[in-house]
Amino acid sequence: MARTKPPRLHLAPKRELLTDYFGLCLCPVMRAKHKNLVGPQVRKFRYQRGWMKKDLAAKLQILGWEIDRAGVSKIESRFVCVGDFQLFYLCKALHVDLTQLFPPIDPAVGLHANIVRLRGKK
Repeated sequence: MARTKPPRLHLAPKRELLTDYFGLCLCPVMRAKHKNLVGPQVRKFRYQRGWMKKDLAAKLQILGWEIDRAGVSKIESRFVCVGDFQLFYLCKALHVDLTQLFPPIDPAVGLHANIVRLRGKK
Protein backbone atom coordinates (compact mmCIF):
# COMPACT_ATOMS: atom_id res chain seq x y z
CA MET A 1 0.00 0.00 0.00
CA ALA A 2 1.43 3.35 -1.06
CA ARG A 3 1.87 6.04 1.55
CA THR A 4 0.32 9.39 0.75
CA LYS A 5 1.95 12.62 1.72
CA PRO A 6 0.12 14.83 4.21
CA PRO A 7 -1.15 18.15 2.82
CA ARG A 8 1.49 20.87 2.79
CA LEU A 9 0.80 24.22 4.40
CA HIS A 10 2.15 27.35 2.79
CA LEU A 11 1.59 31.06 2.92
CA ALA A 12 0.01 32.57 -0.14
CA PRO A 13 2.47 35.33 -1.06
CA LYS A 14 -0.06 37.88 -2.27
CA ARG A 15 -2.58 37.84 0.58
CA GLU A 16 -0.43 36.19 3.24
CA LEU A 17 -3.23 33.80 4.16
CA LEU A 18 -2.60 30.38 5.61
CA THR A 19 -3.80 27.88 3.02
CA ASP A 20 -3.72 24.13 2.66
CA TYR A 21 -2.21 22.16 -0.23
CA PHE A 22 -5.24 22.84 -2.44
CA GLY A 23 -5.21 26.59 -1.82
CA LEU A 24 -8.23 26.58 0.48
CA CYS A 25 -8.08 29.22 3.17
CA LEU A 26 -7.64 27.89 6.70
CA CYS A 27 -8.52 31.20 8.32
CA PRO A 28 -12.02 30.95 9.86
CA VAL A 29 -12.67 34.67 9.34
CA MET A 30 -12.08 34.40 5.61
CA ARG A 31 -14.42 31.38 5.38
CA ALA A 32 -17.22 33.17 7.25
CA LYS A 33 -20.25 34.36 5.34
CA HIS A 34 -19.70 37.93 6.53
CA LYS A 35 -16.22 39.39 6.87
CA ASN A 36 -17.05 42.30 9.21
CA LEU A 37 -19.63 43.41 11.75
CA VAL A 38 -19.62 47.13 11.06
CA GLY A 39 -20.85 47.24 7.45
CA PRO A 40 -24.57 47.66 8.16
CA GLN A 41 -23.90 50.41 10.69
CA VAL A 42 -21.59 52.24 8.27
CA ARG A 43 -24.39 52.15 5.69
CA LYS A 44 -26.96 53.32 8.27
CA PHE A 45 -24.84 56.32 9.34
CA ARG A 46 -24.04 57.19 5.72
CA TYR A 47 -27.76 57.16 4.85
CA GLN A 48 -28.58 59.31 7.91
CA ARG A 49 -26.16 61.94 6.66
CA GLY A 50 -27.48 61.81 3.09
CA TRP A 51 -24.07 60.86 1.71
CA MET A 52 -23.38 58.73 -1.32
CA LYS A 53 -20.64 56.09 -1.16
CA LYS A 54 -18.30 58.35 -3.11
CA ASP A 55 -18.86 61.11 -0.51
CA LEU A 56 -17.84 58.82 2.35
CA ALA A 57 -14.86 57.59 0.31
CA ALA A 58 -13.77 61.21 -0.27
CA LYS A 59 -13.98 61.99 3.47
CA LEU A 60 -11.96 58.88 4.28
CA GLN A 61 -9.36 59.84 1.67
CA ILE A 62 -9.00 63.30 3.22
CA LEU A 63 -8.30 61.58 6.55
CA GLY A 64 -5.56 59.48 4.88
CA TRP A 65 -7.21 56.16 4.00
CA GLU A 66 -6.75 55.24 0.34
CA ILE A 67 -10.23 53.89 -0.44
CA ASP A 68 -12.69 54.41 -3.26
CA ARG A 69 -16.45 54.02 -3.72
CA ALA A 70 -16.07 50.31 -4.46
CA GLY A 71 -14.13 49.83 -1.22
CA VAL A 72 -16.91 51.50 0.78
CA SER A 73 -19.40 49.27 -0.99
CA LYS A 74 -17.44 46.14 -0.06
CA ILE A 75 -17.32 47.23 3.60
CA GLU A 76 -21.05 47.93 3.69
CA SER A 77 -21.80 44.61 1.99
CA ARG A 78 -19.51 42.86 4.49
CA PHE A 79 -17.38 41.31 1.75
CA VAL A 80 -14.07 42.52 3.26
CA CYS A 81 -12.50 42.56 6.69
CA VAL A 82 -12.15 45.93 8.38
CA GLY A 83 -8.95 46.42 10.35
CA ASP A 84 -8.90 47.95 13.80
CA PHE A 85 -7.07 51.06 12.59
CA GLN A 86 -9.62 51.46 9.79
CA LEU A 87 -12.40 51.60 12.38
CA PHE A 88 -10.92 54.86 13.66
CA TYR A 89 -11.04 56.37 10.17
CA LEU A 90 -14.70 55.37 9.88
CA CYS A 91 -15.51 56.83 13.32
CA LYS A 92 -13.84 60.13 12.47
CA ALA A 93 -15.46 60.42 9.02
CA LEU A 94 -18.94 59.48 10.29
CA HIS A 95 -18.62 61.48 13.56
CA VAL A 96 -19.58 58.51 15.74
CA ASP A 97 -18.09 56.66 18.70
CA LEU A 98 -16.38 53.34 18.13
CA THR A 99 -19.10 51.46 20.01
CA GLN A 100 -21.74 52.84 17.66
CA LEU A 101 -20.14 51.04 14.71
CA PHE A 102 -20.81 47.64 16.24
CA PRO A 103 -24.21 45.93 16.24
CA PRO A 104 -26.09 45.55 19.51
CA ILE A 105 -25.56 42.38 21.52
CA ASP A 106 -28.58 40.65 23.06
CA PRO A 107 -27.71 40.03 26.74
CA ALA A 108 -30.56 37.50 27.07
CA VAL A 109 -28.68 34.92 24.99
CA GLY A 110 -25.14 33.70 25.45
CA LEU A 111 -22.10 35.37 23.95
CA HIS A 112 -21.45 32.50 21.54
CA ALA A 113 -25.02 32.61 20.22
CA ASN A 114 -24.62 36.35 19.55
CA ILE A 115 -21.35 35.85 17.73
CA VAL A 116 -22.74 33.02 15.59
CA ARG A 117 -25.75 35.19 14.71
CA LEU A 118 -23.58 38.20 13.85
CA ARG A 119 -21.05 36.27 11.79
CA GLY A 120 -23.78 34.65 9.74
CA LYS A 121 -21.98 31.32 9.53
CA LYS A 122 -22.55 29.28 6.40
